[in-house]
Amino acid sequence: MANYCIMRFQKHRKSSIAKVERHQNEREHLKNRAHPERQNKTIKRYHDETMLQTVKRLQKAQEIRTGRKVRKDSVALVEIVLTFSPEMEEHIKRNFKEWYQKNIQWLKDTFCSDNLIRCDINRDQETLHLHTFIVPIDEHGNFNAKKWFGKKEQLEKLQDSYAEYMAEFGLERGLSKNITKAIHQTKQQYERRMAKLIDDILGDKPTPQKAEPIRSSIADEVLR
Repeated sequence: MANYCIMRFQKHRKSSIAKVERHQNEREHLKNRAHPERQNKTIKRYHDETMLQTVKRLQKAQEIRTGRKVRKDSVALVEIVLTFSPEMEEHIKRNFKEWYQKNIQWLKDTFCSDNLIRCDINRDQETLHLHTFIVPIDEHGNFNAKKWFGKKEQLEKLQDSYAEYMAEFGLERGLSKNITKAIHQTKQQYERRMAKLIDDILGDKPTPQKAEPIRSSIADEVLR
């Protein structure tokens, strides 16, 4: 069975950055913390600023230089999650330093080293992962997310590139969405779909004892 490297991203406007940062800073309330005893780590480029302060400062510099306001609906921050198939957890832990450094190298090589402003190493959930944050500033000093995320072809190339960096850890790229037609699900969407499938198989309100074997068997076969 193949072991995959996983890279997905989410674009944020300036108005949502404070909420994103709170989510990373205040994780005690999260329901899906499988290992709350494990310590997370945050590495920031600008230690005396929040991400929102950094974005505001950089956008202001652009406005002064160009004489034009940055659009309120423009992409101000890109959050990139980097992880792997759960089966590779122990292998990655044994080689964590090398895996982490290779991820950072990919981010800096791909998006320019100055654009990486924060990295969170999250160990408290089921699978170790990185939450990284990029300000999408192009070679002209302007916020320009379209440079990297504007077209489907660019997104394909990002996935290809990331897989090349991760190959040395025994990880490979999954099939393209163009082939699988897969749609990413949030944890909440996954749980709702799982509950509906169990209800359809066993009837309404199955007991936990009856539901768990069904949950285990259909998780791999139906909800891939």
